[in-house]
Amino acid sequence: GEAIALIWARSAIKEKMRLLNTPEYMRSARDNNLKQQVTQLGLNFSLVTQWTAFVAVSEKNYNPNPAYTPSRDIPLPMVKGVNKQAYGNQRRAAPGNFTGAVVPEPAMLFGLFLVMMILGWFLMRRSQRN
Repeated sequence: GEAIALIWARSAIKEKMRLLNTPEYMRSARDNNLKQQVTQLGLNFSLVTQWTAFVAVSEKNYNPNPAYTPSRDIPLPMVKGVNKQAYGNQRRAAPGNFTGAVVPEPAMLFGLFLVMMILGWFLMRRSQRN
């Protein structure tokens, strides 16, 4: 029975959300009324909706003595196109902690290929003139 109730609640929420996307002159219920119904269904059946959310809380204490826990810097991966100043004053990673890729970026490979094609074309034209 509980699974059927959940399926019904999901279906009812889906229908009410569809009604919310329908123009107001084509439906019988108001926006606030539909939002309240969706919220109530979500709360009654423990379902996440656009206006409800649930937070998981653990009873277990994972850090019993936080005052003596050492703080460490967490390295951030650099995002292409973002200025290095956006990351603040970072220390260089040790050689053993290298996190980059061995292969060059595809845009760099394409650029090198394009330069080589232009250079080849230029050399062919030059040899044809001589």
